Amino acid sequence: MTPEAAIKKTTHLAASTADNIEKNAGDMLENGRKAFNKVVDQVGPAAKTALTNVEDSVESFFDAASKTIRKNPVQSLLIGLGVGALLGALLRGRRAYEN
Repeated sequence: MTPEAAIKKTTHLAASTADNIEKNAGDMLENGRKAFNKVVDQVGPAAKTALTNVEDSVESFFDAASKTIRKNPVQSLLIGLGVGALLGALLRGRRAYEN
């Protein structure tokens, strides 16, 4: 086989391989898209329901906390100061050991 013929054959094989890779990659991408859309279709409504439930729970928690604070403002203030002092002491203590 002459060098020119070998180059021509190699070029043809490379082009053919590139075409096969492109086709297979396109097919794989399309299959992946279909699978992803199927998962989104199945999980989407459940995720939306779960998010709505979490939002409702958080809203209920903050409503209850707000009512409690309004009923007992002095106790709430003292509890807040105590929690703040405790967190400050814990964080300051941790920094003292790091230095």
